[in-house]
Amino acid sequence: MFLRYIYLILIILPLTGLASHLRSGEISYKPVPGQANTYEITVIVYSNASSSAQADINTLKINTGDGIYTGALQRTNGIAGYNSFGQYCVHLGELITPAIRKNIFTTTHTFPKDGSYIISISPSARNLGIVNMPSGNLPMYVESMLTISSSLKPMSSPQLSLPPIGDGCVDATYKINPGAIDPDGDLLKFELIRCETTTVADTPNGFDIGGYKYPNELDATGRTQFSMNPKTGVITWDKPTIQGEYNISFRIEKWRDNVLVGYVSRDMQVTIAPCLNKPPVIKYVPDTCVEVGQTLVFKITSSDQNNDTLTFTTTGLPYDLVKSPATYTSDGTTVGSTAGTFKWTTTYDHISKNPYQVYYKVEDSHNGSHLSDVTSNFITIIAPSVKNVSSITYLNGFNVKWINRLVHK
Repeated sequence: MFLRYIYLILIILPLTGLASHLRSGEISYKPVPGQANTYEITVIVYSNASSSAQADINTLKINTGDGIYTGALQRTNGIAGYNSFGQYCVHLGELITPAIRKNIFTTTHTFPKDGSYIISISPSARNLGIVNMPSGNLPMYVESMLTISSSLKPMSSPQLSLPPIGDGCVDATYKINPGAIDPDGDLLKFELIRCETTTVADTPNGFDIGGYKYPNELDATGRTQFSMNPKTGVITWDKPTIQGEYNISFRIEKWRDNVLVGYVSRDMQVTIAPCLNKPPVIKYVPDTCVEVGQTLVFKITSSDQNNDTLTFTTTGLPYDLVKSPATYTSDGTTVGSTAGTFKWTTTYDHISKNPYQVYYKVEDSHNGSHLSDVTSNFITIIAPSVKNVSSITYLNGFNVKWINRLVHK
């Protein structure tokens, strides 16, 4: 396949010359039906929303790198109102927590021809004082890759269904999962990467930050472990020893027929604080395989040894299917535990070469700290087995008969 690299630069313009206190960034895309080589591109940036924040992310410019330069895009989420600078915004973003604001920017773009495109954002600066990278107003750089080919059906990027929110405590195991869902059913692989920056903000060339350290590389004792499961996507930090703000980055690759056809990366911030809290635990949920037409039912439970109030979340492609989607029914809220039932009546439309991944997350609330546990399981839907097999032997061979129940209406 001929690959041609064109950089699509997503430039976030702060409203003042001050730092914009960025915590996280990611880019996703999906094809626009009926329009060749045209994709809807969504940028999500999480910023510091506390009273001390000194900038707001309200507009976004895009340089496609192929001779087209767009005007400033307005933020598309949240109510209208005035920001901290007294400027009126059609959308103010959404407060995910009292200290974190979610900002969404969306546009469409038509790419000129088949090729592999690197879509990137390089907003002005992260906040100061990040423990695992050098000090200074380092621009954030995040990229995603899109492959367009006339021989392939237009594809969507992995969609990250779980937000980059969930802080940790010193000496307590920290877990998080992006909840990546691939609408096309392609195989996903996960890997940690080093946080990237640019020499000058708003440029298309990203590179690893010099002096960046993975969290475990800061622990001289060697007892801290930090890893990402390449199959499930869960990040485990066991156990943080130094309090402060850290940034980590990872990539979700999209593979089809053993060929890398796209990826999405996320750069996110984690705050580690001293606190007396133990994370909740989700009871092990095994992988499963069912024959199409069966109804799959199983229980998901979690518990917390501190008896904290728990919030349970589950996501995954089975819930988003048009025909016979899966459901989760909660048994109700109980202090210190959660329980609910997953149910999915499978149909022939659900048969897939790759298994479905379903994510589960539980988070506690304990004196201002919020620890969580995340897990997932894989569900494989297979075609029906043949029934009533019989054979008749002849001198030069045999004849096999069976009932094939594969009827797709």
